[in-house]
Amino acid sequence: MVRALLVGAWMLCPAWARAGDADLNAVKLRHTETAEAISTLYLKLRVTFEPALPTGAETIEYWRDGGEFHLKLHTERGRHSETYGKDNTVRTFDNGPTAGGASTSSGKIAAAGGPIYGDPMALCLLTVPGATQFRAPFATVLKEAGQSASVRNAKEAGNEYAVVTLTHEKAKLDIWFSKSHNYLVGKLVIWSTKEFPHPIGDNTVTAFREVAPGIYFPSQVASTNYSAVDGKVIARRTVAVQDIRLNQPVSRDRLAFKFPPNFTVLDQIQNKVWQTNSAGEIGGEAKGADGKPLTVARGTLPNPSSNAPSGAGDTFTSATTEEIQSPDRWITRVSTFMIACGIAIYVYKKMKIARTV
Repeated sequence: MVRALLVGAWMLCPAWARAGDADLNAVKLRHTETAEAISTLYLKLRVTFEPALPTGAETIEYWRDGGEFHLKLHTERGRHSETYGKDNTVRTFDNGPTAGGASTSSGKIAAAGGPIYGDPMALCLLTVPGATQFRAPFATVLKEAGQSASVRNAKEAGNEYAVVTLTHEKAKLDIWFSKSHNYLVGKLVIWSTKEFPHPIGDNTVTAFREVAPGIYFPSQVASTNYSAVDGKVIARRTVAVQDIRLNQPVSRDRLAFKFPPNFTVLDQIQNKVWQTNSAGEIGGEAKGADGKPLTVARGTLPNPSSNAPSGAGDTFTSATTEEIQSPDRWITRVSTFMIACGIAIYVYKKMKIARTV
């Protein structure tokens, strides 16, 4: 009778409680439960780099309410950017001095799924690089990996982890879930899909903070970018979380976003170039020297990043869809975003390197 009761109780337990630690479904359920428990979020981060960037260290503020978020980033030398996301659309602008010293500005509207510079969800390992999205929930990436995924138990620095190794078409990932911290990701190692002997990135949570009893959040993350060929260190980044507020009300003014006034914005969804009015609202299509709307064509020219007065150029073009989907290009973006190559991001926008429309 006792045995029957015990068996019945075991059957009534949720799957994650019944499954062994080395069970992919159990890891997915435990991590997803923790991640989805975050309904609203405020973060303040300080990001430093080695070697130091010409634009200096960065301060990031981030507000999220459900699927809506607003990100503000400031550098020590006066660069400022804002990003706003809602309904699968991301709007962003940045202005201030570049690595070369010039003061330039750029604005963009794009579909969600691409890289967002300074995104705390990625910096704090709440999302991981996927095959079709730059930032994706673990459950999505696990599904993309299919039968390649495996899990093992591991110990490191006194902590116990469930380590999931998986490969999708863009990368190989080792994802370390901390059992002591509600199965949040404690470490993420990124490998190229090519047969290189070394990883290209290592991102480790060096400290967790107990925000409320039994509720944890990363408070410091150290990242290192390596050469996949010889393993030499290329760059390092440290993310320090200075303030965390989980599941507290977020006022609407914190989520409010507008482009600067009289600003040129590349719309990569509609393939148009817009001009904002004096209130920072989209006022109509930007026009060239001939008075006609600027056109956007696929090719190799960049987005209108200089924000020079209308008439500076008549056509803006960008890389093809096939280019952005190539593994080499994706791996380059992963290592750049995950580790500290802020220089490359700014130069990328300003020096007329191809982008996808």
